[in-house]
Amino acid sequence: MALKETHIVKYELDLPGFEGVEFTESSKEVLIWPAAVKFAADQNAVLQSVREAGAFRIEAERKDNADYYQATRTSAVYFKDDSNFYVAFDDAPKSSQNIILERVREGYDASFNGREWILPKTDRHIAQILKRAEKSDRVIPVVESLLELMTKASTLSSEFGSNDTVQALFGDVAEPYARMLHKHEYQTGLVYLLAPKILDRHVDAQSALVRPVGIGGVGFFGVVAVDLLDVGRARGVRNVSKKIK
Repeated sequence: MALKETHIVKYELDLPGFEGVEFTESSKEVLIWPAAVKFAADQNAVLQSVREAGAFRIEAERKDNADYYQATRTSAVYFKDDSNFYVAFDDAPKSSQNIILERVREGYDASFNGREWILPKTDRHIAQILKRAEKSDRVIPVVESLLELMTKASTLSSEFGSNDTVQALFGDVAEPYARMLHKHEYQTGLVYLLAPKILDRHVDAQSALVRPVGIGGVGFFGVVAVDLLDVGRARGVRNVSKKIK
């Protein structure tokens, strides 16, 4: 097992791209997203991203709640361009740049009151997210239904690991994550995003809809753009790598 535990309750990974990155212990309970953000901040860390949660799960071999549903700081920002819907993924580690880290209570309150978290494209965070996501190739057309992708590799890549949406979420961890899923007898990996027919009720050319992204746990290792009323295990990350692709 590559996961190393140190004397001050932190973990380091052997995966390339994670040199010097430190992971805190997991929360003992499931937490709503605002509490998950606070859990990480209380440990002088930021909440994990999808890529980081996936990397930890690969090496943890089910240690320290790694198999439970995970809350992340990764956001899925849905928007409309002409007549088509797209989703932009972002997990900037700096709180002032990350809408989940800085404004999670705002989104939670919208969900609590039965509303989607809708913001204008001119909103400071939304404009930055769309610009960063386009530059890093993390803008993906929204598809009609869930993605159900085979994890078994054919030659050097798998359907899951090579998928554009999975690549936008996991970056360089996509194929290792697919191998981990297949090793644990998950023949397919699932990705749930909001469908165009749902977005059509909420999003116009001037607005964007924001959801956080979570990673499913035991029995369901899918990736979901969830409602902010959902709950998950939290883990903090220090010395965050900016690498995604």
